[in-house]
Amino acid sequence: MPLPRIGPRWVLPTAGLLVVFFALLPDGSRGHAPGSLVQGLVEVAAAVACLLTARHVRGRARTVWALFAAGLSCWALTDLTAAALLARGTELPVLGPLDIGWIAFYPLVLAGVVLLYERLRPERGWQGLLDAHALVIGVACLAWVTTLRPAVSDRDTLEVTVSALYPALDLLSVVGLGWILVRHGRSTPDWMRWIVAALACQAVAGLAALEGSAVGISTVAAPVTSAAYVMASLMWVSAGRRRMASHERSWRPGVHSAPPPWSRALPFLGAGAVQFAAFLSGNRILGLVAGAVWCLAGLRIVETMRINQRLIEERDRLLVTDPLTGVNNRRYFEAELTRAAARAMRSGEPLALISFDLDRFKAVNDTFGHGAGDDLLSAVSTAATGVIRAGDVLCRLGGDEFVVIAPDADASGGTQIAERIRVAVRDAADAVIPGGGVTSSLGVASIPQHGLHPTDVLLHADEALYTAKSAGRDCVRVYDPAQNPLLVAD
Repeated sequence: MPLPRIGPRWVLPTAGLLVVFFALLPDGSRGHAPGSLVQGLVEVAAAVACLLTARHVRGRARTVWALFAAGLSCWALTDLTAAALLARGTELPVLGPLDIGWIAFYPLVLAGVVLLYERLRPERGWQGLLDAHALVIGVACLAWVTTLRPAVSDRDTLEVTVSALYPALDLLSVVGLGWILVRHGRSTPDWMRWIVAALACQAVAGLAALEGSAVGISTVAAPVTSAAYVMASLMWVSAGRRRMASHERSWRPGVHSAPPPWSRALPFLGAGAVQFAAFLSGNRILGLVAGAVWCLAGLRIVETMRINQRLIEERDRLLVTDPLTGVNNRRYFEAELTRAAARAMRSGEPLALISFDLDRFKAVNDTFGHGAGDDLLSAVSTAATGVIRAGDVLCRLGGDEFVVIAPDADASGGTQIAERIRVAVRDAADAVIPGGGVTSSLGVASIPQHGLHPTDVLLHADEALYTAKSAGRDCVRVYDPAQNPLLVAD
């Protein structure tokens, strides 16, 4: 089902026409039956657009758009109910049961916004949401103290609170999703821009209604409020249309990057704004709010520290881990061999090195492809890790070459470990490539039996490996200085 297209160039003319239309109504009020009817019908179109989009997309995106459709349906039904009541001559109270329907829009839409933010947020952790809360609370408190409180001092507190709740929740959504727009810039999809624009229009409508009621210019503010709500609904329609027209993976989610330096000051600016508002008003409640926002700033610091710690741990792990097999890499092997050899020399305990590679591995890559070769290497690494001792260290040097550092093991003990590895590798290789004939050849050398310098002992283990290949492969050989093995092909 095609949805109507609304382009950016039509926004201002359409908004102007809507303002004129609502201003020409008999009393110019948003509560007038024709005005509420128009709003309700356009909101029905927005709900249908989001529902069609939910049917079009998959996974979590479907839940997001279904929540948007449910929220807009609550809003549309409430406006249509208001239109029906007004058409019957019923006077609607400033604060009444219909506000429940309008407010019901926000839990549903905010749930969708949070899910959308979680899926597309540009940073690790939740700094963006914490910043948004702190900043919005700070701006709201300043606006309350400097502008709204003097104007509504003679009005019912609950009425003012409910009226202010609409733009506050809209602004919170705008800040959360707007953060994604700012961070990703031009790479942000159009449908996301239209969602943010729709929420911004709703915030404008709520602020216009609140300010107009506060300063006694409701007749002037009502056309702007109604026009903004209709424009917001049209933007929801455009967001759904553009999302349906885009590919499922048109925008790659989950791209993490560090927040810009200036963003780190946002929670502190919000807390400072609330503190300043509390100072201007002398209100103890605002002082408590300021304390809560300072707690948000503290959470922001803790979250940043947690993320930095995780990044450091991840960096350290990647530096010493082979990305394909998950075992230790050559960098770790060189450092650990030096440490293990030094410990062995100090304690007088032996240290065995077991060097092994896979027989006929090149034929696997040539016959079955490199994907099969990668699967084989992963399976072999897992199998070898499962049969070595708890204190032994398995490292991949590159290709199909592996080394095991076995502390407190002489040549005899190293041979027993190597034999277990040989059997495990053969079984794992046969499970991955049945009948492929992939086995392993292993060479063993030890400190101090075959040398005192770790580099020499590693060389001797490699020579013993070549001896195993010369002996027919799929066997274990201990270094023998009397032998001079020929280097044979894999």
